[in-house]
Amino acid sequence: MDLEFRPRRKQRRMNLTPLVDVSFTLVLFFMITTTFGGKEAIELGFGVSAPQEIAKMDESKILAVTLRDDKRFLMNGSLYEGKQFSEKISRILHSDPKKMLILRADKDVSAQGVVAAMDLIRMAGGSNVTLAE
Repeated sequence: MDLEFRPRRKQRRMNLTPLVDVSFTLVLFFMITTTFGGKEAIELGFGVSAPQEIAKMDESKILAVTLRDDKRFLMNGSLYEGKQFSEKISRILHSDPKKMLILRADKDVSAQGVVAAMDLIRMAGGSNVTLAE
């Protein structure tokens, strides 16, 4: 009985070099394309929400603004649309940049509406914004 033995095959090893190269390239790509700049934000204060606390403050330093559910702004007894409000706030803040804005929103105003109003105030130059109930 003549048995022929086949020569053993060498086991092939998986080459990981291309995988490491691709992984390194992806990591490098995402590191380079990531934005390194800081995000712009408005600093909010939540401490002044009671009308009694607002009344104690110097009235010349505060500006109370109410955001209504119809997306109009009530300020100093006058109603303003978005663009009019932005121009008015810009003029006021240009004359007194340290003025504090107290933003109140009607109960039917969505959170997105409040954020949009704060963004409008920020673009007009307001940085000292306090939310009130």
